[in-house]
Amino acid sequence: MISYRKSDQNDLDEIMDVISDIEISQQDESKKIINERVTQNQLLCVFLYNKIIGFIGWNTKFQNNPEFWYLEQITIQKNYRGKGIGQNFVKYFLQFCRDKKVKKIFAHIQEHNKKSLKMFLNTGWIINTESDKNKLHEITIEFYLK
Repeated sequence: MISYRKSDQNDLDEIMDVISDIEISQQDESKKIINERVTQNQLLCVFLYNKIIGFIGWNTKFQNNPEFWYLEQITIQKNYRGKGIGQNFVKYFLQFCRDKKVKKIFAHIQEHNKKSLKMFLNTGWIINTESDKNKLHEITIEFYLK
């Protein structure tokens, strides 16, 4: 049974288990960012039978416009990838954004992460070909909400 909810401080250890497959050096930075997103009420978790298996973190202060959000990170635990969970989670997040009256969401995808890019494109995101090219080895994507 899949469910979603905003995270709280009690979720931090379980959220860190989701990213346990990344390098130790990156885990500390990720924990800091995740803690910041939880504190600012900007992190959603996806649960499978009440166990956190992924999360989405975002920033509501993108380009100094409260109607523009920046999706900073989506992570699904490694053994649950490729099952449609991430794609459904993105769809849930898009509806969440519509409910908050967000007009546009931006994100950057690493060039080598073809599966993630495909997932976003399958949910209606588009590639911004006029992006801020200062993001080396990343593709800028965006989604316009109606």
